This record gives sequence, C-alpha cells and structure tokens, in this order.
Amino acid sequence: MYLKERDWEIARAVKNPDRVRELLSQGHKPDAFDLCEAARHGARCAGAAETVEILLDTGAIDPNARPSYADLTNTAGVDEDWASSNRSSQPPEIYGDPDEWYPLHLALTYSRLPADSQVQKANMTRMATAILIYNYWSRFPGEPQDDKVIDEDADLGITQLERREEREQYLLSEFISSDSNHPLFPRKYGVCSIIHFLLENGEFVKPVLDFLGTNLDLEHRDPQGRTILLSACRSALGADAAIDGVHGDLFYEETGQLLETEELFGVTTTTSPDTLTLLEYFVNRGANVLAVDNYGKNALHHLLEARHQLRSSEPPVISASLRYVANNYGSLVNQPDKEGVYPFIAALSRIRSYWSKTEHLGTLESAIDDLLAAGADPLLRDPRGNTALHYLALSWLDDFGVRGDEQRRLCRLLLDRGVDPNARNVDGQSALELYFTAFDTTRYQNRQGYSWDVWQDMDEPYAKIDEEVLEIFEKAGVNLRGQDPEGQTLLHLVARKRTLRTYDRLLLLFSKGLDPMVRNAKGETAIDVAMSLEPHGESIFATIMKDHIKGLNG
Repeated sequence: MYLKERDWEIARAVKNPDRVRELLSQGHKPDAFDLCEAARHGARCAGAAETVEILLDTGAIDPNARPSYADLTNTAGVDEDWASSNRSSQPPEIYGDPDEWYPLHLALTYSRLPADSQVQKANMTRMATAILIYNYWSRFPGEPQDDKVIDEDADLGITQLERREEREQYLLSEFISSDSNHPLFPRKYGVCSIIHFLLENGEFVKPVLDFLGTNLDLEHRDPQGRTILLSACRSALGADAAIDGVHGDLFYEETGQLLETEELFGVTTTTSPDTLTLLEYFVNRGANVLAVDNYGKNALHHLLEARHQLRSSEPPVISASLRYVANNYGSLVNQPDKEGVYPFIAALSRIRSYWSKTEHLGTLESAIDDLLAAGADPLLRDPRGNTALHYLALSWLDDFGVRGDEQRRLCRLLLDRGVDPNARNVDGQSALELYFTAFDTTRYQNRQGYSWDVWQDMDEPYAKIDEEVLEIFEKAGVNLRGQDPEGQTLLHLVARKRTLRTYDRLLLLFSKGLDPMVRNAKGETAIDVAMSLEPHGESIFATIMKDHIKGLNG
C-alpha cells in the first residue's frame, strides 16, 4: 500500500490513547505502521506506550509485522554470503535504519532527547512486555529453532531518507520540503536478530531477558556468528554497564543544549553494587566465554571493537570486563582472528579510533597494560607487519597532556619488552618514519580547538616532545640513518611535509648528524625534495638545509 492511500488518523493520534480508542470505535482499522509509530514514541510518552497495548488488544496486528514499505529490504534482498568467514578482513557493519525495525526493537530503543531515564525504562518495559506476550509463540528472540523467527533487516549502506520524509509529511498533514540523500553505491543488506542488535547498540534489553528467563538460548548466534555474549561485549555502553543500563544513565544533558551531552566520567550505569554488569549477567548464566564468531573474533576482540554510536569521542567502559576475560580465559589473549589480528593489536588500534580530549585518558592505554599483565605477547605484528610501535607512532605519541604522556610511557615499556625499533612493515616503513610523517597541522589544530594565532605558538612544546620521542628510540638502538625501500632518509620524509613542525624537526635531525645530501633511489637529496614542493620559488625548508651545509663547511 502506498503511503498516500492509507488511513493516517490512528498514526497521528498515537500519543493520545483516548483518541485512539475513539478512532477504533468509529471503525478505523489499525495496522503495523500504527503499532510501529506508537512504539517509536512510547519511550518518552506514556500515552504512546498505552496505545501499544490498545492496538495489540484489538488482535488485528501481528506483533512481528512491519509497515509494507519495509518489505523492500526483506531477507530476499540479502546476499547469501554476506556474513561468511571469507569477509574476515573487513567484517560488515550493521547500520540501523529505524524504518526497517520491528515493533519490539522500536519499543526498546532509548530516546536521546531529554527525558528521565527511569521513566523511559518503565515505558519501554510496558511496551516490550505487551509485545512479547502477544508475540510469545510467533516471535521468540533468542530462539533459533523457531522456524517462524525472521531476523531483523538492517541496512549495511547509506540510509535513504525518501520514505521517512514522505511519512513525516503525512503524519504532520503538511508538505515538508527537504533534499533526500541518495547513496553513491547500491544499498547492500544483512540481517541481525533484535536481541543482538539491542545489545550491540546499548539499548534497553532487560525486559526481553526477564521475559525469556531460562528459555533464553545463550548460544544463539546472529548471521555473523556472534553469540549473545559476544554481542554484549560489543555494547555501545560498554560491557561494564549495568544489565538494566541505558544511554540516559551514562550521559546527562547540558543546560540549554537540547542534543549535546556530556559523559558522566566514571559512571558505568551500574545503579547499585548488587546490579550485574552486561558481562557478569551472561557469564553467571553460563555463557561460553571462549566462543568465536565467523571471523574468528573472540570476546576480547569484541570488547576492544565496541564503539559508542553517538559519542565517537569517548570509548565504551570495558576495563573490568577486559581484565576479567583476560585473566580468567588466558587462551584468548594471544588468539588471533582469521585475518591474523590479535587482541593486543586490536587494543592498539582502538587508541587510534578516538579523538578524545587530551585530559581524558579513558581506558585506552590501560587496556594495553591489562593485556600485557595477562600474558599478551608485545612482539606480535599485524597482517601488514606493523609492530606495536607502528601503532603508537600513528596515534598520539606526539601529543601533550595526559594522552601524550601515556603514549610515551607505553612506547618506553614496549621497547623495554623487546619490540624492535628498527622493524619495518610490509611497506618498508619503520615506526619512527611513520612518526615523522604522521603529523597534520589542520587535524591537530581542529582537534585542540586552538585559533591559528595561538596554534603557531605551540611549536616549542611540540619540539620538546619530538626531542623526547627521538631520545626514547635512540636509547633503544634505533638507526637514525636508515633508509626505506625507496632510499628515503628521515630528512627526505620530513622535507616532504610542509607543516608547522617541519622547521623544528629538520633542526632536530641536523643535531643528530643526518646528512641532507644523502640521495634516495631517484638520486634526490632532501633539498631536492623540499624544492619540488615549491616549483616556482625557493623553499624555506630547502634554504634551511643549504644554510646548514654552509655552516658545516665553515
């Protein structure tokens, strides 16, 4: 049925249960769209939550039904091998499109708009219980043997907005002019059961768990092979969050800022010492902690890959869960996935994923310490031959504040543990070469929030950090005069980068005795490289190197 042909009266009245009853008495026929619309608003509106019960009481709506337009992405449109193990180099990510969700999923999705989290929990529990009761035999989350279970469809590409815009026009009874976002590539789809999706997105899953009780199949797997426990490890809240936690327990709204939130530091959404965390809940119930998914990823991989969906600058809280799994299931610590990525490498990669403020340490670096304490091999490399030092070189090793201090502490620790400072990856790059080429002025300026004038005064503290990092590598035996496969020295690499730090870095390398006249495989000196960046004039960096040579020659 096209949207313009349907009866919109009930959908427009879902927040007013008395009006819904009146419409039903007048002969209006409810459908899946009305139920989904009520569930969509029910977390923040008790009236909409009551409407869910009213609509289900009519017996006219299948609790598993979705609006007809969602059929476009039913399982028939999913490639058979979309979640197969041969995709282990880049497992697909599930991107949620609410227009494809079932009523139960909508009912248990926490509203990010300002509202009391306990009120939302009560409303969501009320809706979910009603849906599950009416749905007990036809929809059984966590029960793979039920042949009537149809996994939730979820978008793996860019979410199209056309249907949503059209729906809003009819709901508001007015025309809304807005541009639709058309995907650049054809949409690809995968499937993910509701309980797995709720867990991974950090939504309110407790009512489903309570309803299922001992009937919950702990080893139920989604199509990517993730068990209930593995999905819990991927929680956007963090596996340290309380089993009854929601986003509203972890963030508070800034006064006057409707959609901006600040994290409550140290909060894990655990409301009392007696409340189990996500990990504790499933471990206590006997979940298999040693399980791996289609791609060979174990619980540690998933803990370290968990991401906040809306707060990309802050990591989910996983410290206690990570330590528990690493200390009690030691075989997982040095167990790679099918792509050859170890948990230790995943922890290093996790550091690079966040642009957190320098004063907020979070649990990024401490995860490295915890894995090493549990027996992780610091000499491991990733499939591209990168060592732990390569990862630090591309993270915040050159930063100041707590983050930079911690990065350099880890650098010293790993070198003391025997990581080779001269090791090269499959592209022939050493960690120090990456360090001297990773800096980007605009990225750092934007990240720190400094104005350009202020930023230009930051060269002195950064120069001191470069001196510190170079000293760390020198003490470990790095070869400063080494050349990459193209014959490039550190001077060649630095001369090729025009940033606010190039000048100080050239002077630093000169002080270590590096020769700007050494030629690379193309016969170019570092001076030639600097000149190539200024084809119509003299390069200031080339001039600096020429003056250095003159000084050496007296």
